[in-house]
Formats: sequence, C-alpha cells, structure tokens
Amino acid sequence: MKTIILLRHSYAKQKSDTGDIGRVLTKRGIKLAKLMSCELKQRVKEVDLIVSSISVRTKETAAIFKQKVFPKVNIKENKALYRLYSADLFFDFVYELDSSYDTVLFVGHNPVFTSLAGYFTEQFAIYMHPASFVIASFDVRSWTDINLLVVKNVIYVNSKIIEEQNQ
Repeated sequence: MKTIILLRHSYAKQKSDTGDIGRVLTKRGIKLAKLMSCELKQRVKEVDLIVSSISVRTKETAAIFKQKVFPKVNIKENKALYRLYSADLFFDFVYELDSSYDTVLFVGHNPVFTSLAGYFTEQFAIYMHPASFVIASFDVRSWTDINLLVVKNVIYVNSKIIEEQNQ
C-alpha cells in the first residue's frame, strides 16, 4: 500500500518584496496550519517523507506539520513542485520516489492540487482551500504502479469546514 497526502499551503500574505516565492504565512495561516496538522494526526499515523515546494509559504506550512505531527521526518524541497502546472506532471515526482517510502506528504499549490484532488476523489467540483489536504491510498507495492484505477481509499479534509467548526 502506498499513500499520497496532498497538502495545500496555508494562508499567505498577498505580496512580498521578494515576489511570489517569498510570500510568508499570515497569522491566520499559521493558526490554521497548526489546526489542520492536528486533523492529519488523527488520520495518519506515519509519514516517511515530506516533499515541499521551494516557496516560503509551503516551507513554513511543511515545517509546522513536521513540528506538530511528524518531528522525525525529513523535509525535501523540490524546485519543480513550485512551477508545477499540470496534474499529469505531478506523477513524475511520485514515480521517482524511493520504494522504501510508503506514505509521502506533498506540500504545494493550487491550481494543480485542486485538480489532483478532483482526480483522486472523482469530485471535480472540489476546491482545495488553503491548508486543506487529501489522503489517497493506492493498492500497489511500487510508486510506479500508481494510477487512478488502483485508488483504494480517499479522504478529503476541507480546512474551511474545520476552521468554521473551531471558531
């Protein structure tokens, strides 16, 4: 069994002196990332690797999840994940994962993560709000065997709903 977790970065400031890549999380974004890390902890016992885009907001989101949920897990930054423009290209990352990993958390951006969430859940009207995540499990032994036909279980956790419940 292989599991992919897609986590969209949390709320970030709209502008930065260093451009889009340098946008940092807002206070709301930090609070929401901490809240959603608790939600993920209830659903996933272990993660073998965290892969983050190189943007500041994704690295900050990944760091919060590492600190709160998976303190012993390494974070690997991936430059290409920042520029990812197609859901199909996402699988290039997946197919290159070491087979020793069973569960990998990807921290990235829309619109690609929303597209992937739609593919995995077969609910194409789905929208990945900041700090939302999708957990998709596949009944395979190798990352290269993953495709939409072998999805065994999918869970979508909408941060907007969780945030409203906790106000």
